[in-house]
Amino acid sequence: MDAQTTSVPRTMDPWADRQMEAIKLVMAKTLPGGKVTVGSQAKTMLKQMHEKEIMHAAETGERLYLPDKMGWAALQEDGARYRVYLNFQAMQANGERVQARSYQFIVDLKTKAIRADDPATEQDLLTQNAELTFKHNPMATDIDSILGGVDTYNKHKLQMIIIKKSRSNRDERTKIELALKTAQDRIHRAIIYFRRTYADKSLQNVAKAYNFMDVANGKE
Repeated sequence: MDAQTTSVPRTMDPWADRQMEAIKLVMAKTLPGGKVTVGSQAKTMLKQMHEKEIMHAAETGERLYLPDKMGWAALQEDGARYRVYLNFQAMQANGERVQARSYQFIVDLKTKAIRADDPATEQDLLTQNAELTFKHNPMATDIDSILGGVDTYNKHKLQMIIIKKSRSNRDERTKIELALKTAQDRIHRAIIYFRRTYADKSLQNVAKAYNFMDVANGKE
């Protein structure tokens, strides 16, 4: 009679698949001497880069292509130890989005210990509160209002091109035409306010940098 064999289940790793826990620990870590967290610090840094981007455009008519998006990721290295990544991405002139900057943390889920894995991470995210050095320029908010309208306008314009090619129903086309007109009105209101508040040269520079000269000059 053959002997029966019983398979012994492999011991499950209690620290596996806990990437989100590691990320949340890093995001919730506070900087020395305050209540600022790494998560809020990262958001402030992104806001600073975005504002630097659009103010440079207003001054020069050119883009810097600084990061405009960020994302978190984590990788288990050994047992309770995880490596957490904070990645900043930037849109390039060719329309491709690339990783422009990356910070790394080492997290021990067992002890809840968190440390920077390199000097740049320590300096930029764990040392100085970015809010203390961030001086918001009100013009940036007004530029954002225009750019938001331009993005919406371009989206509906593309929809209209697709509709015409596909010969969709008239009701759908009318709906997009209305949305297109609403976006145009939003842009024009924002531009009128901007011209009353700031130098027209700044508007022309932004329009050049973000490629909406025709819209800015009322040709669309």
